Amino acid sequence: MKLLNAKAITRAYWRFLGHFLLLLGILVFTAFAFIQTAAKQLALLRADQIQYQDALFTQRAMAQKTDLLYHDLRALNPKLVGSPASLEARIVRENEELKAELAAKLFERRPHEVYRKLTRYVDEMLLLKASIREVDAQIKDKQQEVEDCKRHAQTK
Repeated sequence: MKLLNAKAITRAYWRFLGHFLLLLGILVFTAFAFIQTAAKQLALLRADQIQYQDALFTQRAMAQKTDLLYHDLRALNPKLVGSPASLEARIVRENEELKAELAAKLFERRPHEVYRKLTRYVDEMLLLKASIREVDAQIKDKQQEVEDCKRHAQTK
């Protein structure tokens, strides 16, 4: 027994099979593209995470050095310090270390600008402190001369 519409059934079957294979191909391609995109996103996220951790570590190190420098600058108060020369030497050393680290981060200029300004201000403050010390020494010398003159005038 032969079907009357066997050609139409065969044609419809091949058409269905073609559409089905095309659909399977599209599904496989979509799944492959999704997996590839997810893998690329994970790689980018890992790279961003490493960059963020490096920046965070650098910021923490800079903040710690800045805090240490600030603590030493506060201790430079003449009422609190017995020997300011050793403390100033330590402040200069810490400031130079901070400058060296900032010089190593030359291309990351923007995030570290506040630390660069701080090192300039520390230099200015140390120069000001030295000039104040020189003026104090000159004042003491002049006061000593005035006292000597007063004593000399009283003895005559």
